[in-house]
Amino acid sequence: MISTPVRVSNTIPIDMGHGGIHYIMWSAGPGGAELSVKHYLKYLSEYQMSVFSLRPEENMIFNEDEIKITTGSFDNVTCYKEYYRYCRKHKSDFFHILNGGPIILLLTLLAGVKNPLYHIHGTLYWNTSWKKLIFKSIWQITRLFRTTFVGVSEYNTAIFHNDVIPVSPRIISNGLETRQFLAKRHRRKSLQKIGYAGRLAEGKNINLVIDLFDELADKDLALELHIAGSGPAEVSIKEFAAAARNAD
Repeated sequence: MISTPVRVSNTIPIDMGHGGIHYIMWSAGPGGAELSVKHYLKYLSEYQMSVFSLRPEENMIFNEDEIKITTGSFDNVTCYKEYYRYCRKHKSDFFHILNGGPIILLLTLLAGVKNPLYHIHGTLYWNTSWKKLIFKSIWQITRLFRTTFVGVSEYNTAIFHNDVIPVSPRIISNGLETRQFLAKRHRRKSLQKIGYAGRLAEGKNINLVIDLFDELADKDLALELHIAGSGPAEVSIKEFAAAARNAD
């Protein structure tokens, strides 16, 4: 499955200027947020595209003939310094931050970048009480500046609004690129398998996938549902699947 984002430039009133577009991500490794950048390349090809990978891991996504990649460091202090200098150098350009966290957003704003786009992916922001105290305080400081927030679902934007800072992000749902499947539809005589791959967590609506499978499997007992992933809801999802009408 390939995620295809809605064209942000036509959806949200942001002045992108005449400079380049910089995508900020933790690493240039495969992931839902990171892979979406490949599709932005198609829609915004008139701009010079760059990626700042905060961690210097191997590029596993991008054609470096099409997009310039700059890397940070595994050491946090060094990484933050290098990223701040990068922002200062390109502060007149447009920054699209892919869930970089409050420190990265604050550094972007302090460096003079105007109205960056912060793209919310996921729902986890801290895992200890002291991290919550520190990170939530930094999030509050970022409200002194202008930032445009977007999320991928009502669920993840509601979590951000209620638990992080009370902003109302615009929702731009991840789409599904179907052309590669439709091109081969003549080869299929019937639907045989349904698949889900991703983090197993509340809010992912995996129970709904199982319910939909049950409805289809009532009419076709040969149909199979395959779920791949791990996460905090793994046990409850297994129990829900085991209780389904068409559980094997």
